[in-house]
Amino acid sequence: MDHDELAFELTGLLDRWAPTAAETIDLSGAASYDAAQLDVDYYFREHPGVDAATVILAGVSIGVVSRRSLARSQGTAADSNVGTGERLELTVDSTQYRLLVFVCPDCGTQDHRIFYDPRDLPRCAGHGEMALRR
Repeated sequence: MDHDELAFELTGLLDRWAPTAAETIDLSGAASYDAAQLDVDYYFREHPGVDAATVILAGVSIGVVSRRSLARSQGTAADSNVGTGERLELTVDSTQYRLLVFVCPDCGTQDHRIFYDPRDLPRCAGHGEMALRR
């Protein structure tokens, strides 16, 4: 893996909310994301008073890794936010989507969708097709 690919992979390890850090860790020798993650884990174990460090890759600072971001990167998709299993996160809430609420006109039962497909509208178990609440 070359340094550009590794730099891209390491974005999942960086803490975008951490302030700049005085300490540095050089991950230029890491051959993969997993190796870099182990290097950072070892670094924090050896430096118990350090909470964050600037990551150096091929002589360039690429961001800050913190104990919090390391712990987050070691989780699984099941115990993290949506998308972090792929080490992807939205920086803000999406303005392109809104939750659609469908309501049964007879009993008021609700169902929610993130898309509208007139061929597959939600159905109330007792009354049939639900209507989109506007």
